[in-house]
Amino acid sequence: MKKKLVFVVIAVTVCLSGCRTKHWQTFSEQQFTVTMPGTPKEDQEVDPTDGITTYTYSVDFNKEGYSVCYNDYPAADVETMNAEEVLDGSRDRDLADLNGTLMQEGAITLAGYAGKEFDIVSIEGDEVVTYRIYWVPPRLYHLIYSRPKGAPLSADAKRFFDSFSFQKTSNGGPDVPVADPAQ
Repeated sequence: MKKKLVFVVIAVTVCLSGCRTKHWQTFSEQQFTVTMPGTPKEDQEVDPTDGITTYTYSVDFNKEGYSVCYNDYPAADVETMNAEEVLDGSRDRDLADLNGTLMQEGAITLAGYAGKEFDIVSIEGDEVVTYRIYWVPPRLYHLIYSRPKGAPLSADAKRFFDSFSFQKTSNGGPDVPVADPAQ
């Protein structure tokens, strides 16, 4: 009996010192809604080459990371952009940023808008990052979940990804300055 009690005390102590409880909450900002396991940290960065600002909302939880990023392209540029080129270009930049290897990818859609889901393994091989990206002209959304290599896409990651939505207007469409979704 003493051994069981000692084990329970050790387990509780370890958990209290290293485990945190996820406090899932719905976060709405700039025409989107997502559920995240904590209050997101906000950041923005301007790309010096094109002047486009990327807005990021992220939560780090133990060895997992959850982020939503978006940027808006100038209206004049959007007229000449098509979804496949935008999504492929974004995927290629993500690969270069991580200096990683593409593990898998597939086409997805959300509310009729084109997207991609793909996994990248970092060059160090210690992290897998799953992306869902959506082109909602003039906006490009990134949902990002990172985890240690070997860890599966968790139920929490699925909850995060599946919770993402565009805020709807009274006519039912996304509340963003939208071009034709077929682009």
